[in-house]
Amino acid sequence: MFDSTLDAFLCPVDGAIMITTSHLPYNRNGFKFFTNAGPLGKTDIKGILERAANIYSIFLAEGYSVKKVSASVKKVNYMAVYTSDLVKAVRKAAGNIEKPLDRFHIIIDTGNGVEGFFAAKVLEPFSAITAGSQFLEPDGMFPNHISNPEDKAAMKAITQVVLDNKAHLRDHL
Repeated sequence: MFDSTLDAFLCPVDGAIMITTSHLPYNRNGFKFFTNAGPLGKTDIKGILERAANIYSIFLAEGYSVKKVSASVKKVNYMAVYTSDLVKAVRKAAGNIEKPLDRFHIIIDTGNGVEGFFAAKVLEPFSAITAGSQFLEPDGMFPNHISNPEDKAAMKAITQVVLDNKAHLRDHL
């Protein structure tokens, strides 16, 4: 999402908010806020919330309602832009090889975190084999195991899948 604040052509914005699952337990899911200067901290976010509450109070005091206000919304599929740019960057770094992972069998286990797109949108364009990858669908309740590479159960799960599928590499994103 930080990258989206730097793209003045496609996505001319002052900030971005990413809804995210965490590598921590589900009760730590939340939002990450960015400007073109980088991520926001607690003090920045507290200031934004205070300003928003103040603006909302003024809004109501002046007799406005949500129904009276119109907004201009531009929908941008920034994930497509992000993954395309990532694929181009990796190809360039690999010496402009079109399929730098051809026939590599790579298992992905995101533990139902948000990175499930990575197998199809990033690895497969490089001709990597991702068969056997598991828990790619985002689910912030983490029904299989938490999305944390330091979690012993998560590492045991992916190690077993790599062995069962005779894969070359694994990544727990």
